[in-house]
Amino acid sequence: MSTPLDPLTLPLAGRHLIEASAGTGKTWTIAALYLRQLLQNRREPGQMLVVTFTEAAAAELRERIAARLLEARDALAGLPAADDFLASLVGSLSDHAAARAHLDDALLRLDELAVHTIHGFCGRVLADHAFSAGSRFEADIETDIRPLTAEILGDFWRRRCAAAGAVALDVLYGLWPQGPQSLAKALRNLAGRPGLRLLPPASAVDPAARQAELDAAAQAFAAAWPGGRDEVLARLPEHAGLSRSDKSGYKPDALEALFQEIDAWAAPPQGLPPAGIRRLSPAALDAALTATARKKGIAAPTHPLLDAAAAVAVAAEALTQALQVHTVHAALAYLRAQSESRLVERGRRGFDSLLQELAAALDGPGGPALAGTLAGRYPVVMIDEFQDTDPLQYGLFDRMHRAAADGFGLYLIGDPKQAIYQFRGADVFAYLAARNGVPPAQRHTLTTNQRSTGRLVTAVNALFGRHRRPFVLDAPGQEIDFYEVAAAGRTEKKPLRVDGEALPACEVWWLAREEKSKSISKESAGEQALAATAARVAQLLALGAEGRARVGEDALAGRHIGILVNTNRQAAAAQAALRRVGVDSVCLREDSVYESAEAAALERILDAALDPAASGALRAALATPLLGATAADIAALDGDEAAWESWVILFQSARRRWLTAGPLPMLLGLMQEAGIIGRLHASPDGARALTNLMHLGELLQAQAASRPGLDAQLRFLRDAIAGAGGAAENQQLRLESDANLVQIVTVHKAKGLEWEIVFLPFAGDEKKPDLAGPFEFHDPVDLAFTADLARSGAHAELARKEALAERVRLLYVALTRARQHCVLPFGVINLAEQGALGWLLYGGQDLKELDETAARAPWRALETASDGALVLTDPPAAAQHPAVGAPQSGQASSFAGRIDSRWRVTSYSALAAGAVGADRPDYDAVDAGTPAEPQAALAVVPDAPAERGGPPPIARFPRGAAAGTSLHGLFEALDFPHAHGPALAEAVAQSLARAGYPPLWQPTLERLVADVLDTPLDGQALRLRDIPRAQRRDELEFYFPLARIEAATLNRLLEATALAAEAAALRFDAVEGVLKGYIDLVFEHAGRFYLADYKSNWLGPTAADYAPEALRAAMAEHRYDLQYLVYTVALHRYLRLRLPDYDYERHFGGVYYLFLRGMAPGQGGAGIYFDRPPASLVRALEAALCGGA
Repeated sequence: MSTPLDPLTLPLAGRHLIEASAGTGKTWTIAALYLRQLLQNRREPGQMLVVTFTEAAAAELRERIAARLLEARDALAGLPAADDFLASLVGSLSDHAAARAHLDDALLRLDELAVHTIHGFCGRVLADHAFSAGSRFEADIETDIRPLTAEILGDFWRRRCAAAGAVALDVLYGLWPQGPQSLAKALRNLAGRPGLRLLPPASAVDPAARQAELDAAAQAFAAAWPGGRDEVLARLPEHAGLSRSDKSGYKPDALEALFQEIDAWAAPPQGLPPAGIRRLSPAALDAALTATARKKGIAAPTHPLLDAAAAVAVAAEALTQALQVHTVHAALAYLRAQSESRLVERGRRGFDSLLQELAAALDGPGGPALAGTLAGRYPVVMIDEFQDTDPLQYGLFDRMHRAAADGFGLYLIGDPKQAIYQFRGADVFAYLAARNGVPPAQRHTLTTNQRSTGRLVTAVNALFGRHRRPFVLDAPGQEIDFYEVAAAGRTEKKPLRVDGEALPACEVWWLAREEKSKSISKESAGEQALAATAARVAQLLALGAEGRARVGEDALAGRHIGILVNTNRQAAAAQAALRRVGVDSVCLREDSVYESAEAAALERILDAALDPAASGALRAALATPLLGATAADIAALDGDEAAWESWVILFQSARRRWLTAGPLPMLLGLMQEAGIIGRLHASPDGARALTNLMHLGELLQAQAASRPGLDAQLRFLRDAIAGAGGAAENQQLRLESDANLVQIVTVHKAKGLEWEIVFLPFAGDEKKPDLAGPFEFHDPVDLAFTADLARSGAHAELARKEALAERVRLLYVALTRARQHCVLPFGVINLAEQGALGWLLYGGQDLKELDETAARAPWRALETASDGALVLTDPPAAAQHPAVGAPQSGQASSFAGRIDSRWRVTSYSALAAGAVGADRPDYDAVDAGTPAEPQAALAVVPDAPAERGGPPPIARFPRGAAAGTSLHGLFEALDFPHAHGPALAEAVAQSLARAGYPPLWQPTLERLVADVLDTPLDGQALRLRDIPRAQRRDELEFYFPLARIEAATLNRLLEATALAAEAAALRFDAVEGVLKGYIDLVFEHAGRFYLADYKSNWLGPTAADYAPEALRAAMAEHRYDLQYLVYTVALHRYLRLRLPDYDYERHFGGVYYLFLRGMAPGQGGAGIYFDRPPASLVRALEAALCGGA
């Protein structure tokens, strides 16, 4: 039992446990207790120890305590108190002057605040008491122990395999297919566990004896095999009772394949027997009998050979288990011994070393004296987030308390309902054991939720309060009770309103089963839930943009919405679903950056930079997503020596920078020079990738000092990737943007965060149970963490209950992140009964056996119990919601039509290429038959020598999409009449920097711009230089309806044009839908409108290569005639809508295709292609493309 906490009367000494349910003001309580100890008990800042688990949490506690002290000083000076607690506290003090003097002194000594992480506290004690603790004087902290773990387990694996026979090797690689990497993952939850109890004990298994048993069984089987093989193979397919399903393995072809495997193994027996041999055992054959066969009394086939097969299977399984148990015991022992010795050799400590060294010192001969010294120095200890401790951590402070004199205060502050970090070693059973040691009168609860609205608190109370044991554990001393809390009413001061109405506090979207289906697959449920979530988010943001959805006086925005998921895969799926409805988002996850695709790509890049002359490593680097070369691009380098050499030079430069400045400057330089930044910005997940790259660069740079050498730094990265998982705080993925966006966050990362609206799209998703890993549970007698490698049936229920209990705690954390509105989908989803909601609502009952009414019944009861704070409703349909920012009027009509699969968003380039797909702005590809860049679309040409001492000519400027993008962007940014002098120089410099090109191209591009702008397009007076911004539109995007069109129709229409006769016929499948495109430039001159397209194609090094005949050939080759005719139709339709008296003959001036590399005044129109399609052709083409639209 616990009593409600009164922060004014809580005793200032003794051992106290404070349960702080979600949102009830745990940090506020710590600051209040700190202030009372300071003012009422006259403690000094350095006498009160506050410990927590992360540096961020410690920093927040320091800030909150300091702010509380300042508020108290103001109240003691006669200013209004910040709250009732402070007013009462100040009123209880008899000597305000003395209290203020003590408080002022404490404020001057804020640097003495003893607020630390637990590991930080241990490090300070070991440093201050090195002699009495028997500790090393100097040792740097190894913040990430996983590379060392990977190194040690790699050594262990090599030793193990070297001593293993053929059968043992088969077993080892069967258990851990990727060798030491797989073993590291298997041990991740066991290594470093204080007090780990591993079952069965190593002494209980004898791999040598099991090997002998398998050898004997295999020899007996091999002797019987030749005589019985054909008879058994003939009888099994003919047996009337055996299942013939694909999964059964008893189809004739499957049996034939198995017998061939056995033939190869049994003559004579070599290595581990085929896994399928167990299908020949009498037990497996009996299990494969159909229900009909059992009803008819048909027995499974028998044969002496089948008994021999069963003996082999049993012996193989026994050997596998023995080797697994023996190897895990040996690996953990080797890891423990080697971790500490190697850290000592390197002058370093791990975080676990800090705890273990201090625990050893307290257990040693000088332990009582050291504990007494620490208790005297810190007579007040507060442990924040106490539910996340483990037995070793709690034991340190327990010893201090037991050694202390009267007046010592130990405050254990946390919430077992929020214990969700078991995978990091946190142990809620340490909390429970400590709670059991605190007298009931000294157990307290915080009873008022400061975060959520009253209605949402009511909904959560109803959900968790309906079950006698909502948090599953029910053994004496292991219970986690749920205490209903009240709401403070603070959130209601800024209510969430949509069109002036409040939303239900908690919405449960019921996902209905398809007719005749017993359940919904996990995949289908996830897709439905994400689609509905994305639709609702888009709707809410659209209403927020219109001012119709508000939080208090603020318009509802992305920052108010959190979407909580369980895994990385779910986060990626949620982000993709939001992207489909036009909603931007950011992800915040617990995962290690070393697990990211960017880490693997960076490893290849560093490998190439280590030795740029190694062609295999360089090609592997080019193939990474960061550099983006395709197989064709890399193959083309074989025939382009100059392009290959440019890449070698680029990586040689990167290596020099790595040697002289470190991995981070090297990476930054390469990102710019190779165009990585621009490439990633253009990709959907570019912000995430750039964030990961910068994070990796910082981590590697931090390691450079202790690993001086390129090989050592690359080896560190490889070890970190191999050991990734369960990320240290400094390696967890960072938020890729702090913009006002929807946040997608894993539940583990969400703890401590809050949003006005929270969506839980995977609340009903339950993963399949692990059928291979050990059973993990706590011994009911002494609560020791236990892992049963043999998966004995006696421990299955204990492991199941603890896993379910953690899932319920995760649900509690997720639900309580919401301030005003929470949404969770549910339904009869496969395995949902094994999850948290299945437990709370159905007690684990199989949902597939319930009809729809019965399945909904518990939720309907909750609606009643919560007085409508929780409502059950159908999920919104995606079609009912507008895109973000779009106006909404009236009720959306229901759709009863049919969507033609030929309907597409397509483009000129798709039609010309014979494909059907959407287009991006047309930024020229590398011309066929001309030398390519080092890598098409990515090229960085190394510094080229200037010709005759001057800048390189434009003919040598890089080619391809990257160059085209750069030049298009430059002309788009320029104000043509003012594009000269400093303004032009700045624009060109920015363009080069964005594209990652060296500054040597500055004068070349300035000359190019001047030539293009000053060349008369019509041979007379029409120059781009004279076109102000008010008379032009850049990158004019268009969409227009596309009627069903076939290639033959367009070919007939275009056959009369001059270029069509020289071009290849169009070939594409019939298509309809929407035609989309971008016109580089539309401008008005002398009352006429022109369209222009910039082409950066390289046709040759001289002006003659850009003469009219050369341009005609290039236009025909790329079917640019189709492009400009489509653009003409688009501009024709655009002008017709905007000019009241529009007339094509009077208003349309024509089309200019500007081949930038060939243009210059005085060159007779070189580089300029002009056409003015006849009005009749434009109208005919519009009719063919658009139909009547």
